[in-house]
Amino acid sequence: MSSKRSVDRRDFLKGAAVTGAAALVPDSVATAAQAPAAPGAAAQRPAAAPTAAREADPAVEVEALTTDRPGGDFMVDVLKSLNIEYVASNPGSSFRGIHESIINYGGNQMPEFLTCCHEESSVAMAHAYFKAEGKPMAVLCHGTVGLQHAAMAIYNAYCDRVPVYILAGNSLDATMRRPGVEWAHSVQDAAAIVRDSTKWDDNPVSLPHFAESAVRAYKIAMTPPMMPVLVVIDGGLQEDPIPSEVAARLRVPKLTTATPPQGDSGAVAEAARLLVNAQNPVIVADRLARTPAGIARLVELAEALQAPVIDQHRRMNFPSDHPVKMRGGGGQVVTT
Repeated sequence: MSSKRSVDRRDFLKGAAVTGAAALVPDSVATAAQAPAAPGAAAQRPAAAPTAAREADPAVEVEALTTDRPGGDFMVDVLKSLNIEYVASNPGSSFRGIHESIINYGGNQMPEFLTCCHEESSVAMAHAYFKAEGKPMAVLCHGTVGLQHAAMAIYNAYCDRVPVYILAGNSLDATMRRPGVEWAHSVQDAAAIVRDSTKWDDNPVSLPHFAESAVRAYKIAMTPPMMPVLVVIDGGLQEDPIPSEVAARLRVPKLTTATPPQGDSGAVAEAARLLVNAQNPVIVADRLARTPAGIARLVELAEALQAPVIDQHRRMNFPSDHPVKMRGGGGQVVTT
């Protein structure tokens, strides 16, 4: 890798665009441009005919398509501040700006882009990642269709109280949408599709707004009860160059996480007294174990009390082969 010459991403894009523009010139025009001009040819050329100089001028064809500092770069800086390791996605055009920034500006590290074949599997990966690592993983969804595909997996994470960090591309400004796909896949309120199964969502209208929303979304997602969150990222914010007046006031807010709630010490002591003095205590576990440590603490409590445990299977709360584990069947509860 080190033996290869480094290619600046913006210069590469400009060169590729110029090459592509030249390839679009009809053969008859290119031949005419290369052949010696006949006397009076300039006067006979139609006024609307393209010239070779115009076709090769990158300022004409490329100026609006490339920039050295797009908004997507700042968005990546914000994601890095949240220590998000991975972003799973089925690539789509509505987030092409931040996709390019993740790979080239961010070095494809923190977050690393994981290419998936479907949005539902992308969210499912983030769901499982939190269950294993205890921290959120990001997902990028494409416009309306991507969120529709992801909806079932988002609902699963919502039911399991898992914080999936979702970013959805959209083109809000109707005057800037390209005809065809961008119109069909953009919407006024993208988050409406999954709002019933997310904890919080926002649609930032500026880069400072994005920074505030992105950090707030992370904090809300990680505050029990944990659930998926969604931040809609506009295509223009991702791709347009950062104006100098905006760059001067860009900042990444500091993340402050909430302390998980805990029971009042007096109430905990009273519950312990009741459990110790109970003749036939039974533990019914619903959404108890949010982490592997929760399972270990429940095992300790059950063994200390010699109390049977009924796991209602809303989560993995208790080892299925433990001697005090009870199972329900036919309306009865029987010991294993």
